[in-house]
This record gives sequence, structure tokens and C-alpha cells, in this order.
Amino acid sequence: MKDGSCPNRAESLPMHTTSRSLVLMNYFPSIPYFFTACKHNSGPLESMLNTCYSASANRWANFIAVDYYRLSRGDDSVPLFQRSDGGGAAQVTDLANDRMLSS
Repeated sequence: MKDGSCPNRAESLPMHTTSRSLVLMNYFPSIPYFFTACKHNSGPLESMLNTCYSASANRWANFIAVDYYRLSRGDDSVPLFQRSDGGGAAQVTDLANDRMLSS
């Protein structure tokens, strides 16, 4: 999770390979940290979605993996210090789906 970078695993095909339809975006730190998951699964997640779009030959991620996705709802069941600064992982997934449908 580094701003402006969308690395792929060494054993994977390059991100710009278009012969495969799956564009998987793993967005979680090496060590899961419950207390910052909401913030990570919000604005920074959307930013990474846009970065990975460019890196993957202008294809939107069709599978997004995050830690603690239920925390990103931003409702009253989540303590204030853990709430996201947006709609969380669900909103970013909706955004990716909308962009895929309109491309």
C-alpha cells in the first residue's frame, strides 16, 4: 500500500496483460491493523483503484480485497475514531463497478 504504486506479485503476469480478464487489487498492509482499517478502506482505497487502473492497461479492478471491510460502513456501530472518511470499501466497489459498466 504505497501511494502512486500498484505493484504485482513476482509470480503473476504483468499488470498490463490483457489476455486475462481478472484484475485483482489486494489492498491491505502486511500486518492487519484493526484501528486504521476504516481510514485505509476509504479515500486511499479509491486512490489506489485509480492508480491500478492506469497500471493494468486501463482496466478497472473486478476483484478488490481489503482487511476488515465491515468496519468501513461509517455507521454508529463503529467507534468514531475508526470510521472511514467516505463510503468505505463498499463505495469503492460500487465506483469500480460503475466505471466498468460505463467503459
